Amino acid sequence: MTAIHLQPSESRLRPASRQGAIDLLGEAEGPWKISGIDPDGVDLIAGDRIARLPFKERVTSASALRAALVALAKEARATS
Repeated sequence: MTAIHLQPSESRLRPASRQGAIDLLGEAEGPWKISGIDPDGVDLIAGDRIARLPFKERVTSASALRAALVALAKEARATS
């Protein structure tokens, strides 16, 4: 497993990015929160519901993580 070390400012998603990622879930709205991130995707949780958003490419650095999250948000905006 590859560890990605983030600075505090890099570990927070902006509200628009978070909402875009949630829109891609295809799940009912809810208080979705990120519960985990690994090189292959993001795990989200809302109460007893869980979901996963896979990245298009494996992420192995903080800058690649940011790019992957931005790409997910752009994809969500394009489909909504």
